[in-house]
Amino acid sequence: MLTDRAMPLYRRAADTCVVDMFGAVVEAGLTRANSFKTDFWRAYAPMLTHAGYPTLNIATPVFIGTGAEDVDTPAAMQKSVVDGACAAGSTIEWHVYPGLDHSGTVNRSFTDSRLFAQHVMAGHAIAGTCPQAAG
Repeated sequence: MLTDRAMPLYRRAADTCVVDMFGAVVEAGLTRANSFKTDFWRAYAPMLTHAGYPTLNIATPVFIGTGAEDVDTPAAMQKSVVDGACAAGSTIEWHVYPGLDHSGTVNRSFTDSRLFAQHVMAGHAIAGTCPQAAG
C-alpha cells in the first residue's frame, strides 16, 4: 500500500526510534499524499473494523486527558469513546485541555492524572465526570 518513495522508511521503522523516524519522514519530504498508493483506503478500511473496543464497560476507573486541538486522536473521537464508556457503566474522569494538541496534553495532564492515580491506588472512590443516569 506504500509508494516506492515511502518504502525505505517503512523498512527502517522496525528498528528506528520514533523521534528519529519523524525526522527521517520530514527529511524525505513524505506526506500522506506521496506515501500511500491511491487504492490505500480501499484496502485499509476493512481493517478499521478491528480497531474498536470489544467492550467499554471497564471495571476500574479510567482517566482520559484530551487536547482540544488534537489532530492525531481528535477530541470529538475521544468524546465518542468517553460517551460510550459512560453509557456502558464505566467510571470515567475526562479532562479536556483547551489549546493543546496530542503531545502537549501529556505534560499538562500529568498533574490531574497523577492525582487520579493516587486516589485510585489509595482505594478512594472516584466520582468520574460521566453524567448521572436519569433516575
